[in-house]
Amino acid sequence: MGISLRHHVLSLVAIFLMLLVGLLVGVGLSSQPELTARIDDLTSEFQKLMGEIHGLERDAATQEDFALAAMPRLVGHKLDGKQIPLIVTARGPVNRVAADVTKALETAGAEVPYRLVVRSDLPERAARGRGQEAGASDLLVLAAGRIAAAVAAGDATALRGLEKGRLIQLAGRPTNAAPSGVVVLGGSTQPPVEGGIDLQRPIVEALLAAGVRAVVGCEPRTLPLPNDTYRDLEISAVDNVNLVRGQVSLVLALAGKPGRYGDGPTAEQEFAPLE
Repeated sequence: MGISLRHHVLSLVAIFLMLLVGLLVGVGLSSQPELTARIDDLTSEFQKLMGEIHGLERDAATQEDFALAAMPRLVGHKLDGKQIPLIVTARGPVNRVAADVTKALETAGAEVPYRLVVRSDLPERAARGRGQEAGASDLLVLAAGRIAAAVAAGDATALRGLEKGRLIQLAGRPTNAAPSGVVVLGGSTQPPVEGGIDLQRPIVEALLAAGVRAVVGCEPRTLPLPNDTYRDLEISAVDNVNLVRGQVSLVLALAGKPGRYGDGPTAEQEFAPLE
């Protein structure tokens, strides 16, 4: 947790780069030999730091490849026979992350019957669909309740109706079976909607109220939640699900090892216990 080594090195590079730019401006105003020598030194240090960054990136890629190869041994059969749909509330580019999460769940033996993407303009669409004049937050809660009820009941017809109403998008085949658990993939680079409610909160609250047995929230590092919704609602959460160790933690949380895992300031452990 905390600032990673890679971020630390990048910060150092940025500082040296700013110094270098400043000195270059100075050289433009004065051609003193000692300044030219200092620029040469800084350029050399900058190139060395860039080499370290490239090395860190290669190491990180190798570690991810190793973890990916080890994943079947870590999570195999942990979720056999479980139906776990994936609800995407994130407001940003998460298609790759959603695909990786789906693959991790399937590697653990779960069936992911469908991926449900909650439209980012859900409050506005809900208002047009119902013809009500109300705050965006109130309409969001109402629409979230409809979505959660359909998911919790395993009501494929209701889910298709919500898709037809353009409140959600579906990938896969909804089944008429109640889920064993639900994964909510959230995160946003944008502020919450009117009233301070982020898109994740009403969805998770409605799922819990509808009786879903296990709800686990997750987010990628690149799209941190604007509010700490998952902690407030006391559900398990993973804040680095774009990484293999985050995906393993997600599976283990669903398999009976609840907790808050990841690299963020509110995580309790870096990853779920493997034993």
